[in-house]
Amino acid sequence: MLPPTPEPLADAGAVRHRLINAFAELLGLLGIEILVLEDVHWDEVTLELLLALAFAAASAGQPGADVPP
Repeated sequence: MLPPTPEPLADAGAVRHRLINAFAELLGLLGIEILVLEDVHWDEVTLELLLALAFAAASAGQPGADVPP
């Protein structure tokens, strides 16, 4: 069962932040330990996604997921 739909946000950055956090949470709930990204474009949004996934993995205590401060 899915949670209720959150209220819409006017700020595009806040929407992106919410989406990235939801994606990281979903991967954690599904127990996905390996994520393959192909043809990654190194822009601000991609970096934000990868950092969010790294922090989520580190906070979940997954081995090898230490994120430097």
